[in-house]
Amino acid sequence: MQLAALREQLDAVRRNGVLTTAKQEHDGERLADLERHFALLDHKVEELRKGKEEWGRRAWAVVGPVLGALMGVALGYLLKR
Repeated sequence: MQLAALREQLDAVRRNGVLTTAKQEHDGERLADLERHFALLDHKVEELRKGKEEWGRRAWAVVGPVLGALMGVALGYLLKR
């Protein structure tokens, strides 16, 4: 009787160990998925930062000539008076 109970307990411990190992593997896979997801998000944020910097450079590339043209028009108007 006691031998049968001990065998049942041993089987339960083994099943629990297998389940724990399977859960750990699943958790490891989920962790790897999260790491990939965070890496992808980090890459996208970096692309957005670079895009923002590029638009800033482009804006200043346009603003300079526009300001120069406006100053030229203003000076031309003032000198003709």
